[in-house]
Amino acid sequence: MTSADLDAAERAVAARPDDAGLWYLLGVARLDAGLLEQSESCWRKVLALDPRHAKASVNLGLVLQHAGRGDEALRCYRDAVACEPALAQAWFNLGALLLERGQPADAGEPLRSALKLDPGRADWHAALGSALRETGSPRDAVQSLRTALQLDPSMHRAHSEMLQALNSIPDLTPQSLHEEHKAWALRHAGGPRFQGHENDRQPERRLRIGYVAADFRDSSVGFCLQPVLAWHDRSGFEIFCYSDAAAEDPVSWRLRARDVTWRATTGLSNAQFSEGLRADRIDLLVDLAGHAAGGLRMPAFAAKPAPIQVGWLGYPCTTGLDAMDYRITDIHACPEGMERFYSERLVRLAGGQLCYRPEFGAPEVGSPPSVAQRTITFGALHELQALTPEAIALWARVLCSVPGSKLVVAARGADRLAARIAGKFASAGTDAGCIEVLGELSAPARHALHGRIDISLDAHPCSGAAAALDSLWMGVPVVTLRGATSASRNAAGILETVGMRELVAESEVRYVQTAAALASDRERLLKLRGELRGRLERSALMDAEHCARSLETAYRRMWRAWCAGEQARPMQIEPPASGPRTAAPRPVRRASAGARAQRVIVDGVFFQEFNTGISRVWQSLLQHWVASGFADRVILLDREQTAPPIPGVKRRVVPRHCYDRLAEDRAMLQRICDEEGAAVFASTYYTSPLETPSVMMAYDMIPEVAGSDFNDPMWREKESCIRHASRFVAISASTARDLCGFYPALDPARVTVAHCGVSPLFRPAAATEIEGFKRRHGIKRPYFLVVGSRKTYKNAETFLRAFAALRDRHQFAVVCVGGERDLEPELQALRAEGERYMLRLDDEELRLAYCGAIALAYPSIYEGFGMPVAEAMASGCPVITTMRASLPEVAADAAIYVKPMDYIGLASAMDEIQNPEVRSRLVARGLERARLFTWERMARTVAGVLTEVATEAVAESAPDGG
Repeated sequence: MTSADLDAAERAVAARPDDAGLWYLLGVARLDAGLLEQSESCWRKVLALDPRHAKASVNLGLVLQHAGRGDEALRCYRDAVACEPALAQAWFNLGALLLERGQPADAGEPLRSALKLDPGRADWHAALGSALRETGSPRDAVQSLRTALQLDPSMHRAHSEMLQALNSIPDLTPQSLHEEHKAWALRHAGGPRFQGHENDRQPERRLRIGYVAADFRDSSVGFCLQPVLAWHDRSGFEIFCYSDAAAEDPVSWRLRARDVTWRATTGLSNAQFSEGLRADRIDLLVDLAGHAAGGLRMPAFAAKPAPIQVGWLGYPCTTGLDAMDYRITDIHACPEGMERFYSERLVRLAGGQLCYRPEFGAPEVGSPPSVAQRTITFGALHELQALTPEAIALWARVLCSVPGSKLVVAARGADRLAARIAGKFASAGTDAGCIEVLGELSAPARHALHGRIDISLDAHPCSGAAAALDSLWMGVPVVTLRGATSASRNAAGILETVGMRELVAESEVRYVQTAAALASDRERLLKLRGELRGRLERSALMDAEHCARSLETAYRRMWRAWCAGEQARPMQIEPPASGPRTAAPRPVRRASAGARAQRVIVDGVFFQEFNTGISRVWQSLLQHWVASGFADRVILLDREQTAPPIPGVKRRVVPRHCYDRLAEDRAMLQRICDEEGAAVFASTYYTSPLETPSVMMAYDMIPEVAGSDFNDPMWREKESCIRHASRFVAISASTARDLCGFYPALDPARVTVAHCGVSPLFRPAAATEIEGFKRRHGIKRPYFLVVGSRKTYKNAETFLRAFAALRDRHQFAVVCVGGERDLEPELQALRAEGERYMLRLDDEELRLAYCGAIALAYPSIYEGFGMPVAEAMASGCPVITTMRASLPEVAADAAIYVKPMDYIGLASAMDEIQNPEVRSRLVARGLERARLFTWERMARTVAGVLTEVATEAVAESAPDGG
């Protein structure tokens, strides 16, 4: 449409402003002109004049979807199909958006409805194929995807989706899979290649390695790569990561925090992507995706933008590309003879191609649940796509062979298909009542679930490496069926590596027999429960340094061959002989024996500047140490008399801390430790002496997660404190995990979790107390409460958007406690209409603020602990929060959880929490949950760590101590 057409549409609407048809034409004109935001007002005007105008709803949905407002777009598409069920485009848009949002279980029916109305659309068949593959129907997926390719043979991503689905069909042979992949290459990889790579052919120079993936996130690829990146030798290799992830998560942030060059490549065409690689002068490009998720970058690899191209992880089969030189694998995934099924040359790592580091803070291994219940519980914790009809039929046979047994199935999206999954088990002869189906679980919940499982059942042929490793770490044995394809051999290789070959079956009959025999041997289950974690720890699977060294050896041999003009050839990489590499510790001065041998120095530096949550932590610890007598051993360093008075605590006044004099400050702290004969040092923030053993309190890893500038003196001092510390206390398991994630040389055994406490002051209040609080502050309406600073990661923006989206928002008020006295300038434009109160309160008034609130709205993106959540629960205030970081660890089942940026979901939760039954349930659970967090318990734990370090220091200083 031309600009003249657009001008004409504008004039027509001006002449007849109540004509919905003209507004619709103007919207189309603006949309065609790329004026998306301007077109939105047109679609809204059409719908105001004609609420049942389905096409306007569809177009409004498109604009909202493009703007990242997916929840609103879904409502538009649903309105459209309700108004005009014969509108095929509306059905397709609904299904495609659900698929894009990770809801394949909900996407299938809308996509089928679209195809019934218009069966000639190749992209629609491809979308249905994706939904079917992701929900465990690979044969149906292949059929839909073949139809898409018949309609449009150029759809390389649909063809890649089909290849991924073929990997999930158990009766396909390696030969047939190889032929299918070669067919992809013949059809889609015939374009021009980059010629004459100009990379410097010095065989021993520092190499530029590029890793390419769509899932540098919470995935098997992300977790396997994380420890490897930590151990890469930066003197010999410069690391680049090319991320096609649409959204990032804490795993992404940890990867970015490594010494890597990070390139966000989402939205780049393959030509732009390839030119970027060339500009970065990448020597060796490692593909971590293959044909997974639609093989987005396969055409780029086909063009050969780097002189050496390697496949590893991410995809279990060949790419089919002649341009892909090597495939990193091992003897388990690709035994001798598999070479003929790969277009790449196989490079087998003798130590194995996988690297595992468990989530720190996973529960301790307990007894098998069958000890107490006398009933065997099997577990199947896999991706939804692994729940194929064949896998379900095999698991059903296991259940039938073990009378009275149960099966817990957990997969993201499985809860939406629970009835269908149970029906498949029933069709296979299993009582549906013995099947429990769960949806997506956080990492802590997934680990905890293993406490209810006796035996894990691997899927076939989609063998789960991550699921097997997590099970073994939690002491749960895994039974697997090894097939002919690499995709079916993941768990088998893991089990053989840890010496559990007897749990690897070679046939379905043997799989059932192995599971049944293990279920009948309760003594063996108990024995395995106690030893599997140790076996895994001692195996090559957890030797990240050797994995990194093996990869580097392979990369260097590939590079030398290219420099010499040699053809790529298969390799066998033996594990390196070097011992473990550790960070060089500072010299530590041990305490002298004597009357003051276990004295503890506590630097009260945090009191110097702030009176926030960390101050409360240390005041509470010191007060409880006075009560317990531990304070007799403590000297508090008072920075120019800024520490609060705490009777019973000895103190010594010292100069203020200054970031311009860090070296002098450390020397001063060491001098005081020497003068006082201190055995151990602890700081309220990130200070440390030069040599005396220290215990560091880890509150959060916000600067690391947020990618802060570590040239900042504050963060340089934090890093120095981490290097110096002998032991660590983390205020949550989440913080402990992140600490070890960002500093992988740190031994997790040196970290103790000590949850913060909640003051007994925080308790439910009487109605008269609440009314008095409201009168004192002039609050006239029911209110939602926001507590703490409103920094970016606290996500106040999402709360304000959610409040504005409430249908009856004029009936409510917002009470903000803490932070600046005025709403931040960047939030002013988002302020919701209605009453808003910006308060500064002491703890007694804060308690009443909690007690009187409809709910605490706390959509934080990251928390080291989340004190407001614990205080709210203790005060009988319902909580709405997110599943991020430590928040589910604190709130457990006593909160309503929303996605951090989903303000529509938060608004819905704010509606839901007004339901009396919901409120009553959350209040009861919150009060029970809050009782777990006491300052007395934290003080006892921290004192125990300080005592252990002091005792070790004294022992090592004794004449016979070493």
